[in-house]
Order: sequence, then structure tokens, then C-alpha cells
Amino acid sequence: MLSLYFIAFDPESLHSSPPWPMLEERSCLGGASLLIHTISAVGSHWLEPNAISFLRTRISEAETLVQTIEDRMNEPSAKIFELTRQKDAKLVEIASLRNFLAPVRRAPLEILMEIFTLFLEDPDVCVAWRKAAHATPRLWSTLCISLEDVVLGPELIWVKDWITRCRTVPLNLYLDFHVEEYDPGSRDVFTARGKQFLEYILPQFSHKVRLLDVIGHPSLFLPILHLSPSSSLLSLPVEEISLTIFEDEDDTIKNMVDLFPRKVEVFLGAPKLRQVELNDAFLLELLALPAEQLMLLNVDMGDRFDVMFVDILPRCKQLVKLEIDLPLPFSTRPSVLLPTLRSLEVTCCYDTADNVLRCITTPVLEQLSLDYLSFNLGSLFTDVTAFQQRSSTALSSLNLHILCSHEVEIITEKLIGILYLFPTIRLLKIHPNGFNLHLLIQAMICDCSKDQHVLPNLKNLLLSGYGGTKDYLSASGFRSMVLSQW
Repeated sequence: MLSLYFIAFDPESLHSSPPWPMLEERSCLGGASLLIHTISAVGSHWLEPNAISFLRTRISEAETLVQTIEDRMNEPSAKIFELTRQKDAKLVEIASLRNFLAPVRRAPLEILMEIFTLFLEDPDVCVAWRKAAHATPRLWSTLCISLEDVVLGPELIWVKDWITRCRTVPLNLYLDFHVEEYDPGSRDVFTARGKQFLEYILPQFSHKVRLLDVIGHPSLFLPILHLSPSSSLLSLPVEEISLTIFEDEDDTIKNMVDLFPRKVEVFLGAPKLRQVELNDAFLLELLALPAEQLMLLNVDMGDRFDVMFVDILPRCKQLVKLEIDLPLPFSTRPSVLLPTLRSLEVTCCYDTADNVLRCITTPVLEQLSLDYLSFNLGSLFTDVTAFQQRSSTALSSLNLHILCSHEVEIITEKLIGILYLFPTIRLLKIHPNGFNLHLLIQAMICDCSKDQHVLPNLKNLLLSGYGGTKDYLSASGFRSMVLSQW
């Protein structure tokens, strides 16, 4: 353990001048014990050559004395107890001297801080390491609390100490206050403690929060919603928020919406907010968001399609990445232009992905991911075609996972038709279940007799879950495709 090498390390005195001229004068008086005492008192991490030589000599002499003691212990008249005590004392001295010669003592403070940042798991460190850690604000810039792992008591002064130590470094808060495996009474207690925690830190430290990730029941979020934007959050450095809400019969988002007839503007004045993740689109009816400045939006839509595509997305003119989960179909047909969107991920079922592609136009899109369960693959092909005709995007990456009930040949035909629309694709990730992989590979073979072939610029092909399919790819077909393209 590294902490064993820093018994006498005092980071506050790293920049003080080495005390070795003084030690050279005193070493003859006090020997190794005086040297150790002086190093401990001064806390220097750098040893001069004369000090190194002195320590090595003392180690050699102590080792010789230990051997002598061991030889005397074998004598018939030896006083074993006394000799054992002497031997143990010398072994302790040797260990202490070797600690001072450890190379890590010569590591610059900046390197030690990196070590602290990478290894934060073991709290059992010596006083010197603890002082060095307390002097490193970056170590305290992330606070993670999960009620599954931590018993959150009423005393929260340690939280203030933690956040204070991060000084001017922005704070990342990860708070998981959702516990499933307890009875309702216990969950109420945990929710109350989570609210108490938020009520304690947000009024004092909201101005330091860069990332806010909270998981829990709806009522837990009241301390956030009750914050005053005029007093607390107009200068909030928050850049990312992630809110994950778990409802039950007595604690629902709808109840929260009823408590706030007007949208809560607590995040509206956060000038640096760029990323928002919500596990329930109902939150969009509760929170007013600065959509014009968002660059990443991740929303589980549920049945709240209208508020997303009518109210939020049309204002997202700087959006770079959009992730949508659509578990239910919808009928609204808005038209949304996302001029800066470069990445689109859609997870959907029951013929809803085609509806999304009907709604949006993305002229600079580079990455498209469709996880799609459908009974109407023809509709998807039609809408992807219309989407590309509107967007004319030079797509570079496509991720397809399509499950439907059509015949294999029909699925393969539609899939190849979709790939023809995006000749600029360089990376294709595809799940091979449900279509004829051999026909797809044949379509990718560059042949002079063909007018065109699929994906002429393809450089990376990833078959996700290929080991689980019975449609094994022939080596000769794959080789022909590779050789024809490269």
C-alpha cells in the first residue's frame, strides 16, 4: 500500500528548503533516530546525496546488528526475551529508514495528486496522505451517494466539509435515493432523508454544481423545484442535469405538476446548461428548459410526444445529439428542422420510428441509430427515403437493429434499399437476425458489371450478436466483398 511509504510526509512543506546541512552536523549526536525525527518534523520529500548515503549506512549497520542478535539467540545462555526486544526494535528502525529511501518520496506533488485522483477506494490512509488529499480540490469535485450503499443519517456536516474542500472546482453530484427492496414505510423514510440532504446542500452550494444527477421518487425533487431562480440559479454553473423518477400509487409526477400550475423555471436561467436527460417526458410539462442552448437531449417519451416535438425540439437550434425512447405510437405530424444535429438515436416499437423520421430534418447528421420493432417495414423504408431526400445528409455511421415479422427476403430487400440511400457510410453496425446476411454481403461486392453497389465507402462492419444467428456467413463471400472494396 502506497500510504506505508508516507509515514513522515507533510505536503504543506514540500517547497521548504532541504534541512540536510543541519542534519549533517547533528547526525553524530542523535544517529538515525534524530534523522527520522528531523525528517518528520520538516516533511521534506527530497533527500540530498549525503543524507541518502547516511541512511544506507545506517540500514547496513542495523542489518548487521540484527544478524548478530540472531546469532546470540542461538547460544545456550541467551536471554531470549531481551534479545527479541532488541531485534524487533532494530527491524522497526530498518523499516523506517527504508521508508525514507522509497522512490515515491521523490515524486513531485503534481504526480501524487494524480495518484490520489485515480485511487480513491481505500479510506485507510495515513495522516500525511490525508493532508495531501484535503489539499487537492479535484478529489472532492465528485460526490456520489446511493442509499443502497450508504446510510444517510441526520448529521450532514461531513457533506459541507466535502464540498468546501473542492474550493473553486465545479461539483458533480450523483444522488441515488431510490430503494426498491424496502416496504413503503422505509421508502418514505429514505425519500425524506434524500429531501433533507437536498434541502441542506442546495441553498448553500447550488452555485458550485456543474452536474446534477438525481434518482428517486417524485416528491424527492421538491427541494430542487422550490429553488428560486432569481437568487440561486441564475449564475448556476450547471452544465448537465439527469433526472430519473420512479413513481408509485401515492407519489406521481402528475401530483407534482398539480402542485406547480406554471412550469418551474429553476433551470431556465442556467447559462451553461447544455445536456439534459429525463427518463419521463412528463417532466417536460413540469420544467421550463432553455431549449435554445441545449446540445444533448435524452428523453424517454412515453405518451408525451406533443410536448416534445411541438414545444421543445423546434427551439433546439444548437442540438448536437438527440436520444429518444418511444414506447408508444403517436399520430402528430409536426415538421422539425434540427440544423446542427449530428447524432440521432431512436429506440422504439410499434411503428413509431418511422413517425420520428417523418417529423425531423437533419442536414448535417453523421450518426444514426435505429433500434426498431415493427409490423410495417415498408413504412419505415418509405419514411427513411423521404427523410434522406429532405436532409441530404452525408451519414458516416449507421447502427441498425430491426425486428419485424416479414419474410426474410422482404426484410433483406428493404434493408439493402435503406443502405443504398447512404453511400457515404464508413461504419455499419447491424444485428444480423431476421435477414439474409449472404444477400447483404453480395450487395456490398463491388462489381464492374453493376451500375452501383451498397456502401462503397464502408471501412468498418460490425455484426452485433452474430454468434447467436444460424445464418452463418461464408468465408468466400465475405472475402469477395472485402477485396472488392479495399
